[in-house]
Amino acid sequence: MMGIIRAVKVDSQVPQTINTLESGNFAFDLLAGISDGFVVINQDWIITFANDQLASSIRTSVDQLIGKNVWGLLPDFAGGPFQEACIEVMNTRRKRMILSHFGPWNTWFQNRIFPASNGIAIFSTNITYEKRLEHSLIKSEADLESLVENIPYAIFSLDLDFKLLKYNGAFKNFWIQIVGEEPEIGSVS
Repeated sequence: MMGIIRAVKVDSQVPQTINTLESGNFAFDLLAGISDGFVVINQDWIITFANDQLASSIRTSVDQLIGKNVWGLLPDFAGGPFQEACIEVMNTRRKRMILSHFGPWNTWFQNRIFPASNGIAIFSTNITYEKRLEHSLIKSEADLESLVENIPYAIFSLDLDFKLLKYNGAFKNFWIQIVGEEPEIGSVS
């Protein structure tokens, strides 16, 4: 890999030139060292570059990826929203982000797909941990809501203006007995 990268120093408007040959394959080292998986796929759907993080996340090695047709090598990734997003980026040349669940491994990926000069480039992050936390939080909220709704004590919440925000069934029954009608969210108590 060789080339020249031009950048502007933060404290100056003077462009600085980095010769990638002299800097030890700067771009290669950068892409190989990032924590995200990274892959470049050409217009024939052949993998032309992949870093170790991507290979590890899909349980293979870089050597097994390079030069292979992505859909032939990874048929479980074909035929769904991920492939549709890749085709869309390849055709429209507009970037796209997609969350993908890979069922056989119960793994979630956030894929940021970008047009590249001869195909597409994908940054892929394994977000399984975050998705499990999200699921756990949703379940905890549902459990708490069920508990509050079924407890025999009147529970309600008000905002700083004393407007009713939320209430449970026991509060609703109490309110109907006292006031004669159902409580109204947003009303001043």
